[in-house]
Order: sequence, then structure tokens, then C-alpha cells
Amino acid sequence: MGLCPFSTRSRRCDRRSGSDDFADVPEDLWRQTNDMIQIIRDVQRWWVLIVVWLCFSPIILSIPAGLETVRDARALADFQRTSSVTATIVDTRLYRGYEVRYAFDLGDRSYTKADEFGREDLWSDVSIRAWHSIQAGENKIAVTYLRSNPAISRPSPGVAKNSTSSDVADSYALLILLAVLTFGWLFAGERLRRFIVANRPAATVPYI
Repeated sequence: MGLCPFSTRSRRCDRRSGSDDFADVPEDLWRQTNDMIQIIRDVQRWWVLIVVWLCFSPIILSIPAGLETVRDARALADFQRTSSVTATIVDTRLYRGYEVRYAFDLGDRSYTKADEFGREDLWSDVSIRAWHSIQAGENKIAVTYLRSNPAISRPSPGVAKNSTSSDVADSYALLILLAVLTFGWLFAGERLRRFIVANRPAATVPYI
């Protein structure tokens, strides 16, 4: 048994092999088969690099959540789209600042602070004045929430550490970061593809 390059025309291979078994196989089919075999071989040779690259693929899925973060931050700054409620403080801590977790009820449902990435019961920064009141025994704070989605909320102005405009700026910064990471992931994928192609051996098929 010998080897016949896929790039050679099928009839030429048949003449070399002395067989007419593949005489009627179109050249396009040879090329498609060659491409499939090359892809399988590439995965077998470079599967570790491919898996590492794929592990970062969720980055691209975070872009819609980043856009939602910007939209909701802007909505929380619009008093016509928000309402206020008194929330109960569930927990406090000193971490990156004065932080609290809270919960509030609307109708027969209870809400905690959530974000666009699906996380719930999140910590919120409060002002030092609000923190002193909490340490003095106060267990209630004013919270602003979106009427369209009460799970998206923040401590009200005067209680929150940052202003609503600062939250909007932070949401844009997050979106830009996610976009940069996504671009980096796509760029790394293209570099990986070129590396694999550059190190691809010549494809061959057996002939008799």
C-alpha cells in the first residue's frame, strides 16, 4: 500500500494505483474529505491548546450581560422608572468598604440585590454615615429598585456610597473591559488557528 496526496487529482491517483475504484469520485469530494481529516488530526495533535482556548469562551457570552448592566444602571438613575422601599439589613461586613446585604418584600415575594450575571444576595457599599447608624442598631435602609425588575436595586441616594452617575460610569467601564477581553479571546483563537495550519503536515490518503 502506498500514499497518494489528496491534492492530486483522483484520476491521477487511480492511474498510479492501477485501480479504477475511485475514478468517478469528484475532486470536490476529495477536498472536503481532506479538510475533515485535517481537522480531526489537528484536534488530535493540539487538543490541549484548543481546550484551554475554549475554557475562556464564556467571555463572549458576558457581552449581553454587560449591555444589560449599562441599561439597568441608567434606568436606576431615572426616577421615573424606579421606586423606593425600606429594606431589612441581613448582614454587614468591612471588606472593600462598609458593605451590607439587604432584603425587601413586594407583595408576596422577597427580593435581594441581584445583577445581570444571575448572581443574587449581593453586597452593597453604603456611606459612612449610614454605616454608623447601622452600628448604632439601625437595621433598615432605603433602597431604590426598578419597577420593571425589582431584583435590580441599590441603596438609595444618601445611603449608598456612590452616586448613580458613578454607577453608570462603572457599568460602562465593565462593558469596555468585557469587550476588550472578548476581542483578546477572538484574537487568540485566530492566532491559534494560524499556528495549527502552519504546523499542519501534508495530508495523504492510502492507495493500493
